[in-house]
Amino acid sequence: MSSGDQLSVLVAGIGNRDRGDDAVGPAVARRLRGRVRSGISVLELGGDALGLIEHWRGFSSVIIVDAVAPITKPGQVHRLDLTNNPLPVTFALRSTHAFGLAETVELARGLGRLPLFVVAHLVEGEQFETGAPLSPAVAGAVEEAVERIMIELSEIREPLKRKEPPVMHEVALVRDVVRCIEDLSRATSARRVTGAKVWLGALSHLSAGHFREHFTIEARDTLAGGAVL
Repeated sequence: MSSGDQLSVLVAGIGNRDRGDDAVGPAVARRLRGRVRSGISVLELGGDALGLIEHWRGFSSVIIVDAVAPITKPGQVHRLDLTNNPLPVTFALRSTHAFGLAETVELARGLGRLPLFVVAHLVEGEQFETGAPLSPAVAGAVEEAVERIMIELSEIREPLKRKEPPVMHEVALVRDVVRCIEDLSRATSARRVTGAKVWLGALSHLSAGHFREHFTIEARDTLAGGAVL
């Protein structure tokens, strides 16, 4: 960055600190404070996600941490890029808030108030009773979420000036695909992935050749290493 540039990034941890695993968002936010560089703000937001629309005003990039009800296993961390796509129904239905993240993002999109880059890190919870602490599985996932977000923040190099994803979006997109392939492989006890079919949508900003290059790098040390696309 030049000396006159300044990052405009918000990390928001959503959740109720008094409802068991719903507190994972604020817990991650607290761990991030003091570790992020200049130009990055960290926010703890209790209650419904709707307040995000006001809090992210003026920020070009937003990273959200929130809890969802169990889908595969408690403590699993999912990264979802919401810049051009809505939150998948599987996650939207598992929201722990009355007015959830899915509704908030789509309302902001419709109002033209969605930041240029929006990513959610969603942690599957196990217990949400009032007064309960974080479950062991979710407490163990806090540091994983922190490290993932620190890596993501390190890849945002300069302020966004155009209505398009930042440079790191392509890498993150391919990482998500590889992560999904690994999750499916483990769920079926597969030892190796020999091939995969990937559909590239019109808003993916990736050619087939470019995707293959990134996939080869990201899949190298995973079960999908060497897989044919």
